[in-house]
Formats: sequence, structure tokens, C-alpha cells
Amino acid sequence: MKGGFGVTNCCPHCDAAASALYKRTPGSEANRTVDPDKDWFCRDCGTAFDDPDERERRTPANTGGGDLASKLESMDPADLGGGEA
Repeated sequence: MKGGFGVTNCCPHCDAAASALYKRTPGSEANRTVDPDKDWFCRDCGTAFDDPDERERRTPANTGGGDLASKLESMDPADLGGGEA
């Protein structure tokens, strides 16, 4: 498990992560205007496809990386400033 975050499904066309993918259910007409016979749809690039690819996660699962802890962890300590009193 390279990077320590595991793997996730992704769009085979634009590499968007699983959160952008929509699994079309049998018989559903939702999102069927583009390639109606395909089982998956990417909300990012608008492409329909049969099966998603897999790639390594770029962030830990269940976090968007937008929370304060993730932002602080990714910052260079020099950017945090010493804050003279």
C-alpha cells in the first residue's frame, strides 16, 4: 500500500476520485442521457463508462483534506510563523 492510504475507484477518463462517480442502477433513468448502456457516470467530466479504474488514494479515506487538521499537517512549519509576543 504505497503512500499508506490504499486504493480507490476513479474515472478512467479524467482520474476523478470515487466521490465523483455515480453507479447507475439497473432500470434507472437517472443520468442516462450520455451513453445509456454504460453502468457508471463521472460527475466531473460527464463521461459514461463500464467499469471504474483504480488508483492510489491521495488523501486518507473519509476526509476531504479540507479540515483544519489536514491543512495544518500539510503546511511547512516555517509558514506557521513564530508569533513573537
